[in-house]
Amino acid sequence: MKFELNRRDRTRRAILDALAAVIAETGGLGFSVQQVAERAGVTHRTVYNHFPTRDALNDALAEHVERVLESGGYPEPRVPTSSGALVPMIADAYAAFQAHEAPSRAYVMLMLASRRPARVWRRRTSAFEAVIAGDTAPPTPLTSRGLTAAVRMFLSTTGWHILTEQMGLSPAEAATTATWAAQTLLAAASLPTPAVATKTKNTRKSKMPRGSR
Repeated sequence: MKFELNRRDRTRRAILDALAAVIAETGGLGFSVQQVAERAGVTHRTVYNHFPTRDALNDALAEHVERVLESGGYPEPRVPTSSGALVPMIADAYAAFQAHEAPSRAYVMLMLASRRPARVWRRRTSAFEAVIAGDTAPPTPLTSRGLTAAVRMFLSTTGWHILTEQMGLSPAEAATTATWAAQTLLAAASLPTPAVATKTKNTRKSKMPRGSR
């Protein structure tokens, strides 16, 4: 039984490695399951037995890339307790994406082609949104959801892919740009600390006309 489980895991990984390679070659558009099967050295039916739908492939590839990044020394990011803690995560994340460029870009291209975010993306985005909503007050007309979407874009494989592949920035430039953008957005929407809020309130009170107190 243990041998069967190990063989199944190996087959699954071979399919996902083949999927990443095929997507890298085709740009994520127009690839066929048969291409993936031939690249992995398995049958068309075997691919479908592991991944019955394109959505299943999308979710599995996202989780596969997570494991590849972890094996390279970049563990799955913990959800921070404050929005400010999101910003320092960007440089490390971009370095990890660049170190594992092929599977990272393949994941982005498949997600964009399928027009559906993977399960791991949705889960992490929801967690980030809860953190950002807790200590920010986005100025009108920006909403908390919109702020999360913008920050999430920069802290993702998608943001890294667009800045480096589409905009032509070097990996270092992309990390610096994304860090600055996320930091600027969050700073503009951050709630004042209690000390600052109290100081502001007292300053306003001291400036009130004597007769109005």
